[in-house]
Amino acid sequence: MKSKTFLFASPNTAIETVFSKEGHKITHSHIDKHDAVVFCGFTPLCPMLYGQSPIKTFPSDKMDLHKDRKEWRFVRELDLKKPKIGIGRGSHLLNVYSGGDMWQYVDNHMLFQDGHEVSCAGY
Repeated sequence: MKSKTFLFASPNTAIETVFSKEGHKITHSHIDKHDAVVFCGFTPLCPMLYGQSPIKTFPSDKMDLHKDRKEWRFVRELDLKKPKIGIGRGSHLLNVYSGGDMWQYVDNHMLFQDGHEVSCAGY
């Protein structure tokens, strides 16, 4: 497999390590040549971005509106032809940016303590 360069919208050591172990290059500068953009993270996306008010069970202390707005601008500025990869929170961001809707809370999906384990079986 040919090595690719991935632009990470926000640094994420754990996920960057997975890409690096596969022989890929990582960059954090949109000026650098890259093959695809990766959006990831574990904090919930602010419901205001998809036209909803936060529900009572939504962990408002985990929201990061500054990060949401920064990444939203980042998506808007990207070359539309570049592949975009959404992992965790990043998939939520790309979904909402593309006009999708979200459920704010799924019972027992995540207890908002230390996140959840990600395993790459076979690697």
